[in-house]
Amino acid sequence: MNIKKLLILRLFFIFVLSFVTHNIYEWIPSFTTSVFFPVNESIWEHQKMIFTTTLIWGIIEYIILKRNKMNYKNVISSVYLSAIFNIIIFLIIYTPIYIIFGHNLIITLIIYFITIALASLVEYVVLSKEKHLTKLNVFAIIIILFIYILFGILTYYPLKIESLFYDRRHGVYGLE
Repeated sequence: MNIKKLLILRLFFIFVLSFVTHNIYEWIPSFTTSVFFPVNESIWEHQKMIFTTTLIWGIIEYIILKRNKMNYKNVISSVYLSAIFNIIIFLIIYTPIYIIFGHNLIITLIIYFITIALASLVEYVVLSKEKHLTKLNVFAIIIILFIYILFGILTYYPLKIESLFYDRRHGVYGLE
């Protein structure tokens, strides 16, 4: 398997896994699942789904690359950067559409699929680097931990920014 095939697999894996991770908190409500998975239908909570599914893929990708004796040294950096890029691009594209037109599942899924594909390109560029990005890998681990702390805090103490944190379907912010 080459990197391009692996990244195509990544695209479909993350997209399909998101359907599962979207509901994990509902199936297993706990503090732990509230930090890693969406607790409501707000835009902010869905960023957990994007981030967590990308990191789950990163673990699988690491195993595949290592077993196939491919360059796996920058997996942490590539997964972290692609997850951040995916979130940023998704928010830039989706938020204005959501604010103007409201929620449309088909449009949301199309945008999500496109942002996963774009994030895969970021991952490809980083994975293709021969140089081991040791400092970036360490930095990525620290930032990943920080992001999950932020996810946890903002789940229990959400900002009152309606466009990002308000769940219109249930009429709540966070876990109110």
